[in-house]
Amino acid sequence: MILKKGHDLIAFAAQEIQAGNIKHSRNFAKVLKDEYLLLKNTRRGILITGLRSTGKTIGVLQAITAFPSDNIIYISPSSREDSLTKDEVLEMLKATNYDLIFLDEYSWMKDDNSGKDPLAAYLAGKAQEGIKVIITGTDSTKIHGLLNTEFIHRAVQLNTTYFSYDEYCRLYELDKNDSSMKDFLTCGGIFENHACKTYGSMKDYIKTAIVENLGAYYPQYESSVIEAAVYKIFYECICKSYTKNAGKIPVFNNGRNNRLAYADFLENFGIRTDIEIKQNVLREIFYKLNEIGVVVVLNNIAYNNRERAYITNQTISAQLTKCVYEVNELPETYIGDLFEASVVCHAYMQYAYDKNSPFEMYYAETKRSTLEIDFILCDKRKAYLFECKLNDNSNMKLNNTASILQDSVSDLLGDREAAGRYVIYQGKEKAVKQKDCTVVFTNNWDIDFSDFSRHIERLKNTDNILCR
Repeated sequence: MILKKGHDLIAFAAQEIQAGNIKHSRNFAKVLKDEYLLLKNTRRGILITGLRSTGKTIGVLQAITAFPSDNIIYISPSSREDSLTKDEVLEMLKATNYDLIFLDEYSWMKDDNSGKDPLAAYLAGKAQEGIKVIITGTDSTKIHGLLNTEFIHRAVQLNTTYFSYDEYCRLYELDKNDSSMKDFLTCGGIFENHACKTYGSMKDYIKTAIVENLGAYYPQYESSVIEAAVYKIFYECICKSYTKNAGKIPVFNNGRNNRLAYADFLENFGIRTDIEIKQNVLREIFYKLNEIGVVVVLNNIAYNNRERAYITNQTISAQLTKCVYEVNELPETYIGDLFEASVVCHAYMQYAYDKNSPFEMYYAETKRSTLEIDFILCDKRKAYLFECKLNDNSNMKLNNTASILQDSVSDLLGDREAAGRYVIYQGKEKAVKQKDCTVVFTNNWDIDFSDFSRHIERLKNTDNILCR
C-alpha cells in the first residue's frame, strides 16, 4: 500500500513527476486543476478513466500540487496482488476529515464480495459535502461503472485514452509538420513506447490494459472469450466494417487484397481461432469499449443497422494496421486512414462522448451510389459535414463529384439543415466555393464548427477565400 498525506504527498508527487521525466501535463490535468480543484462550489467527484500508460496518476499528481490546502490524502494499492481492502481504506478516511481525497488504483482494492461498495458510497457522500474526491485506476471499466451506481449524478468522468495532435506536440515539444503528424499517427497515445514496437509487446499491452480491464468488470466471462472478442472488434475497426448482424467478419477489401485473413490475424497474436463468442457477449463488450473510450462507434445515417468503429488510441491502431495488412512500414494510404480515425475520434471525444451532449455523430455511406462522408456532426436543427484528407497541399480542392458537395446529402439529414461543410487537412486554412457550396478547409481540429458563417467572413477578410 502507498499512503501519503499533506506535505509528504506534495513531495511524493514532485518525486514521481521528476522520475517520469514528464515536463508537461496532459490536457485532462489542466481541466482537473482549473475546473475542479480550484473551484470552491463543487458537489461532485472526479473519475479518471483511461488505458494503462496514458498518464492518469501522474496527471492527477501534477494537478493536486496546485491545491490550496495541505489537508490532503493519497492511497493506492502497490499492485493488483496487494491485499488492501476497501474496508481498511474506509476506516483510514473516517479517522480524519480531509479537503481532498485521491484514491488511485481503486479497482485493485479488495471487495467483501457482498455486491455493495460502502467505500464508494462514503466517497460520494463526501463529494456531496464539497470535499474534493478523485478516483482513478488501471481497470477503467470498473471506475466508469461507478457512474451508474454509488456515484450516479455525483461524479464527472475525465477520459485519458485519446491524445489529440495538439496535445501530443505540446507534451513532446514537437513542431507541427508532416514528420510530427506521422509520428503522432503511428506511435502517439501511450507513454511506454515499447508497446508499439512488436506484435508481442502489443499483445501484452492489450492483455493488461484492455482484456484484464474488462475481466475485472465481467468476471462471468472467461478471459479467453473476452480476449477473442476484443481482437475481433479491433480487426473490424481496422477494416472499417462492423455490422449489427456480424455473425462473421464482413468482407471489406477496398482495393486491398493483401488484407490478412481473420483466422491468420488471430494466430499472429497466439489466439485460438475456435473460441465461440456469443453474439450478445460480443455486442456487450463492443459497447463497453465504447463507453470507456477505447473505441468510437458511429451509426450510418443512411442505414440504421450499420456501424463503423475506430480505435481511439493511435499506437494500437497503427500496430494492428501493420498486422492486418502485413506491412512493416505503413504506406501513405494506411496513414491516411489513421488520420481519418484520429480526426473522427477527436471530434467524438470533444462533442459526442458526453451522454448529455446535444451533438450526435454519424457517417454516411449508401449502397445505391458512391456517396460517402467521413462523419457528420449534428444537433436537432443543423448538421455539419466533414471529410478528412491527409494532405499538406494548400492548393487542394475537392473534386466536383465529392460526396460532401452533393445536394443528395440533404435527403439523409431529415429536418436538419446542412449548415457547414469542412475538410480537415494539414494545409493553409481557406474557404473554397464549389457547386454552389462553400467548404472550409482547416487544419484546426478544435475550432467551433457550429460557427460556420463567422469562419467564412473571417477568411474573406484575410483573402483566404477562393472561387472556382
